[in-house]
Amino acid sequence: MNKKNEEFFNQILLEMSAPVETMIKRLCRDPGLAEDIMQDIFLEIYKNIAKLAVHENYKGWIILTAKNKLQKRLMTEQNYYQRFVPIEEAGEEHLYDNSVREEQDMKELLGMLSDEDARLLRGYYLDGYSSVQLAGSLHISEPAFRMKLFRARKRAQKILEKEFGSSLLYRLKRQN
Repeated sequence: MNKKNEEFFNQILLEMSAPVETMIKRLCRDPGLAEDIMQDIFLEIYKNIAKLAVHENYKGWIILTAKNKLQKRLMTEQNYYQRFVPIEEAGEEHLYDNSVREEQDMKELLGMLSDEDARLLRGYYLDGYSSVQLAGSLHISEPAFRMKLFRARKRAQKILEKEFGSSLLYRLKRQN
């Protein structure tokens, strides 16, 4: 590595270590695993430092790489626990599938929203009512309901990004 790239790598360490670490620790509840993921991310940065030195948005690349590495690692860990660890040895966090965790996260989010936003999101995502049914119960048109739902999702997304650094609404899959 040449001196210019080495200086740039040190600059990245100073600039990006704290934000990446905060994001990883919010999304990964296991401190040891979070530390391993951090090492993986900065090793990847080191390997690609020449490319990053000329990249138009190196910070965005780093954040996206961190999210991808985290997601891949968490999926690998989850698969390991599902396949190889006896249920009596697995920690409580591994006993639930992702849909249960997402539903719990959604319920926690609903508690942070206004009553109206929580009712809209709960009815649509958790209870599975259609937009036609919910619009009828509110005595408004379906397009008006969809706009209310859109605005509620945006407010929820802002809370999620502020509190959790992620967007649960995009991970949720509606089951009909």
